[in-house]
Amino acid sequence: MFVARYTNNPEGDIKRGWSGWGLAGGMPWNSLGEWASEMGVGPDFEDDIEERQTRWINTYGEQYEDWDTFCQAYLEDLAEENDIRYDEVEGCWRQVHHDGLSCWTLEATTLEEAIEEAACKHEAGTIAWAGTGYATIGTVKLAASVEGTDGLLHVFECDSAVAES
Repeated sequence: MFVARYTNNPEGDIKRGWSGWGLAGGMPWNSLGEWASEMGVGPDFEDDIEERQTRWINTYGEQYEDWDTFCQAYLEDLAEENDIRYDEVEGCWRQVHHDGLSCWTLEATTLEEAIEEAACKHEAGTIAWAGTGYATIGTVKLAASVEGTDGLLHVFECDSAVAES
């Protein structure tokens, strides 16, 4: 099936394989510490640090050599709980929206039709850079870039897509 997606880096998006929330809330972040500070979470903000450290020691048998090592492990745990992932392509931390790429589905059955449909939807304003659309499932490959969109709208071929929630 064919889908359309606005992006500055289509190959990077495919490599990443997941979509993060946009730039709301200060995203993306340069470090987990920056994320934690902005969200008001982490070792500097919580009263239960000693309780969490004790729970980790009891659960994992891990002792941390120093406070900084513990704080980094603590932030990594919080990031996992909140689905904050490092985006290797962009070199920053982002909150994950979902696995798969956000996109807009196309009715086309051939690549030529898909390019034309995406261009028409772009001109009509019926697809947007952001918003609730669909998420790709399975294998995704770049099929074409749509002319007249400043290199930002691309057609991808994927196994399937489901509505985003």
